[in-house]
Amino acid sequence: MAKREDTTYFEKKLLEFVGTKDPMLEMLQWVMDKFMEIEVSQKTGAEKGERTEKRTGYRSGYRIRRFDTRLGTVYLSVPKIRQGGYIPFFVTEKKRSEQALIQVVQECWLNGVSTRKIEKIAGKLGLESLSASEVSEINKGLDDMKEDKTSWVSFFQWLRSRGLDGVKLIVGDKSLGMLEAVGEVFPEATYQRCTVHFYRNVFSVTPRSKVKIVAKMLKAIHAQESKKAARQRAKAVAEELRAMKLKEAAKKVEDGIEETLAYCDFPSEHWSRIRTNNVIERLNREIRLRTRVVGSFPDGNCALMLVCARLRHVAGTQWGNKKYMNMKHLEDALEDASIAG
Repeated sequence: MAKREDTTYFEKKLLEFVGTKDPMLEMLQWVMDKFMEIEVSQKTGAEKGERTEKRTGYRSGYRIRRFDTRLGTVYLSVPKIRQGGYIPFFVTEKKRSEQALIQVVQECWLNGVSTRKIEKIAGKLGLESLSASEVSEINKGLDDMKEDKTSWVSFFQWLRSRGLDGVKLIVGDKSLGMLEAVGEVFPEATYQRCTVHFYRNVFSVTPRSKVKIVAKMLKAIHAQESKKAARQRAKAVAEELRAMKLKEAAKKVEDGIEETLAYCDFPSEHWSRIRTNNVIERLNREIRLRTRVVGSFPDGNCALMLVCARLRHVAGTQWGNKKYMNMKHLEDALEDASIAG
């Protein structure tokens, strides 16, 4: 008589999922969590907390990553590895397939194919859910592709060649090329979306008469003393926005809030400095002030010389004399995390 495989644990888990709000999405997240733990255990040569001579690497906590699926959005606790980094296989595969689809849609649009016809083409490829409005949304990304991945990868690699190492956090305005390059060149770094740019994105679907009150609501999220409190406040803000009949603004808050809270995983003394990219925006504004006075330049080299001269002046008089952040706080936090790990 054949031995029956014991499926008791799996059956219990299925029953747990049945009682949740979205069983299929909950089940998918559980499976992805299991996949990640298995992958990381194989990569490090040991289970979590296991002591063994076969170990080839060490874990270093987790980072929260938003992951959009056809069933809905999940927030994954992706394990971090001290050496070599780790990206789940299903994230890589999804990016490849989706990027291929985006390139096809954008190529069709650039060649004059209407959004309705693109929708029909997608249908023949088995993509029934790609609507005309989604096609239009994908094509908005053409403007963002000016800052393409190749340029950002080249820039980041140049920084590394000059000795940049140990990058823990990168703050940006959600440039598509930059986001992809970060994962490739600095896989262990956490990405923080600039909160100011996030606010502007919400304001883009907010009536001008309500911008001030919405701004206060959004700032209240990032004024909280912990990530948990900020998430709770964000949830309350989204509900308030819906009550104000600002459904699009509420959706932008729900969809984008998590990537603006990465700073909460760092020392609180640094929060006001790392949740925006104001420092580079201030420098850009300083450069624009100087170039606008001149108006026009004979060639690119002349403009570059003026910009470089201004940068030298700023570095010598401001950045050279004032410490932007006390890195001792971060060093202490990393040391505590290393001991705990």
